[in-house]
Amino acid sequence: MKASGFILALTYWLLAAPLHSQDAPPSADETLEFPDLIASGKSNTTVGTFRAARYDFVLCAGRDSPDPPPGRQIDEIEPGVSAGAYNNRITAAVIRGIDATDAGSAARRSVLTVAEDAYVLALKKDPQFFPFLHNLGRVKLLLNLPEQALSYLALARSRLPEFAIGYLLMGRAHARLNDGLSAVENFRTAYRKNPFDPTALVALGDFYLESGAFPQSRDAYERILKQFPDNAQARIGLGRLHMQKAEFFRARSYFESVRTQNIDGSWRDDYDRALHFYLAEVCTNLKDYKEALRQYDRMLEHPEDPFFLDHSLALLKKRREVVQKLAAEQR
Repeated sequence: MKASGFILALTYWLLAAPLHSQDAPPSADETLEFPDLIASGKSNTTVGTFRAARYDFVLCAGRDSPDPPPGRQIDEIEPGVSAGAYNNRITAAVIRGIDATDAGSAARRSVLTVAEDAYVLALKKDPQFFPFLHNLGRVKLLLNLPEQALSYLALARSRLPEFAIGYLLMGRAHARLNDGLSAVENFRTAYRKNPFDPTALVALGDFYLESGAFPQSRDAYERILKQFPDNAQARIGLGRLHMQKAEFFRARSYFESVRTQNIDGSWRDDYDRALHFYLAEVCTNLKDYKEALRQYDRMLEHPEDPFFLDHSLALLKKRREVVQKLAAEQR
């Protein structure tokens, strides 16, 4: 993706904006109620909720239960299966399939295509059900069909305009379409809807970084650190920025500034494990193969990590093998 002329003006517009918004939800972790969750308003007797699941999918739940509430017969997608239960079944299956397949493989594409067909079938029976619209948009984006993803994500947004993750995904879809203006607007809106989570600002910094707009990328990451000083994703972003500029020692210092262990030596679980991949790459460039090997091993201990949604586990294992040989030759 090439940097375009809009970037500089938008950076000033975005970075000068207030960090908080009056219309933001009160909590980043709050489960949001969706009154017509079961079936597009056909039922006026049940109130459901939804919650974000792994890989930015959406699951359904009852008001006081993690299980989706039953629908009336008119609300059923299959005989005896409510829209919420159907959504959860398909969503659980696609998450399991992603965990069991390699990024970019035919098996991964098959898993996503099966889920795509299931959501499309469900929408024929209930074309306004928010979880179906959102999840189908998510699958389309994972299939690298950003234009189609946008059509479903926009419909989902119209059903629930306060859902921050929808704007985040739309920003990523616009970025893939090289529509930088729309990407930035959606990342900004996602952050405004949920200012307690800097993920959208990280996505903005990543967008600038991948566009080659390094000063704007730095500004975005540094802005995050002013409000969230220990944010691992922003520190990783700054490290990646220096990697792009072949400033490997500076990149390593940023990566190593991320706290990954507790005082007792145990591993923390509240940081972005992608750190280990980038640190391994930097150490390889610095010919510190022993440390690179250690970092690859740490990354490979977590094949379920969201990092592997877009990165091949098999290719990472091959990189590790190369580094292992280089480390052995250094002894």
